[in-house]
Amino acid sequence: MAEKKYIIIKISAFEVAILFEGVISHDDFLRSFSKDRIVSAGFFQVITKDSKLSVSTYGKSVSLGLKSREEDKRLVEKVLVESW
Repeated sequence: MAEKKYIIIKISAFEVAILFEGVISHDDFLRSFSKDRIVSAGFFQVITKDSKLSVSTYGKSVSLGLKSREEDKRLVEKVLVESW
């Protein structure tokens, strides 16, 4: 199983975990955060069926003006579900 990474960021009064692939350095990941580099945004749910986990991605971010894409499911699953 490939190692994954995370950072915790503080937004207002909330602390939020962001998960990402282990091949990216924490520093490179943080430097990449600018609105022009965010290509999609939305919501996800983890689904359990027959003892197997999968992810559903959907919707859009109103605040960023970006929609969820079909390929987001695979990317979120790669970081989240394959870690289990």
